[in-house]
Amino acid sequence: MSGLQVALLILALYGLLFMVLGYAMPRLEPNRGTGIRNRATLADERVWRETHRRYGPAFSRYGAAVLISGLMFLMLPLPDIAAVGMHLGLIVAGFAWLRWGSSRYARRRLAYHQQQDAAAE
Repeated sequence: MSGLQVALLILALYGLLFMVLGYAMPRLEPNRGTGIRNRATLADERVWRETHRRYGPAFSRYGAAVLISGLMFLMLPLPDIAAVGMHLGLIVAGFAWLRWGSSRYARRRLAYHQQQDAAAE
């Protein structure tokens, strides 16, 4: 097994981390160490809970996709550097999509809760 194949295997196992994190996210209390941390989720506990409930399963699916695609790239007859590059591209693109989507959702939920709080006063 070449060094690049080992790197690809390690990147594939990176998916397990996201699967576990996604499973734990709906149960996380607001904190500054783990989870989806942005201005909106840290500003309101309701937004934190809603965002983590919604995006926890998405993080688990992302982790499964990273794991499966990494193992698939190991089996495909591709040059090692191409397989690692494509897998890294999938990892970065998927994480960017999760980050963007969860931040957008959290901002919308924060605006909603602020509007509801203002109307209740």
